Amino acid sequence: MTYAVGLPVARTRTGRVVEAYLDWIEEGFQASPVRRLLEAGDLRPPRSRGRHAPAALARRFRSLRVGWGRKRYRTQLREALAGVERLEPRTRESDDAFARRRERARSELEALKSILFPALKATPSVPDRMGEGGEPVSPAEVARGLTAFLRRVPRGRGPDRSARQEVGRILERIETTLNRRTDFRSCVAILR
Repeated sequence: MTYAVGLPVARTRTGRVVEAYLDWIEEGFQASPVRRLLEAGDLRPPRSRGRHAPAALARRFRSLRVGWGRKRYRTQLREALAGVERLEPRTRESDDAFARRRERARSELEALKSILFPALKATPSVPDRMGEGGEPVSPAEVARGLTAFLRRVPRGRGPDRSARQEVGRILERIETTLNRRTDFRSCVAILR
């Protein structure tokens, strides 16, 4: 897809996120596309979740060891959040430093949760990376999941903003018109 004077959308932040989302769901929710987006700052938590450095979020995400699989995101994040309460001070760590470390861990995990859980919830049931499971889906359902994922992308300026608006219009049209259920791979091809 291109816009304006032929600049490929894939060269914009929005385009990278669209491509990564489709790869993510097509490959069985592997963690690496999400990690790359976090490292690049292409996915950000809502402002109510605080400001976090992209590298810090990516590092915290990597520590979850999600691997692949939709359910692993939820279980790993929930276990990590529960584990924050079991943290103990390091040797020679002051009470203040320990409290800051614990709060930083909790805050980063909550930020990751706010980025990932809405997209996972909005994404329809799709086959795993081996092609097993999942039922026929409509392009509209996949577009809703992608729209939820795009909500965590910073707005940007210039070409990024134009690309986001254009992709938003296309996704809105897909959600309205393409409701017929079909093979999952066909849905992904339509959205690409």
